[in-house]
Amino acid sequence: MLNEKQIFTAEKLCLSGAYLLRHHDAKKVCNGIGPEWFPPWLRLLINTLCPALILVAQIHDMRYHLGGSCSDRRAADAEFMANALIIAEAKYKYFMPAKWLIEWIALKMFRLLRLAGNTAWRTDA
Repeated sequence: MLNEKQIFTAEKLCLSGAYLLRHHDAKKVCNGIGPEWFPPWLRLLINTLCPALILVAQIHDMRYHLGGSCSDRRAADAEFMANALIIAEAKYKYFMPAKWLIEWIALKMFRLLRLAGNTAWRTDA
């Protein structure tokens, strides 16, 4: 799902963690929006409805793949939200309802990550 154009866009927008998309595991780890246990049709639906957040989710996928401590997870989730706001700002003007919708969806996703993301997080051994 990850391609060179997406990596270039992430770097151009100075998204936090954009360099992770060049990690050797990125192409097999990054699956778009949604956990890997989602059925493919559901992930396709979510990615179709929220294409602006796919890039943000891919950076987040790499953070979760690399794992770390509980504070690292908290930082990864905060990075997701910060990057989502950058994407919304870059894609839409302030007065566009689509910008507010992307921000609202990102906030809902952030809350879900904080609530249930620990099942996918790789902790320190």
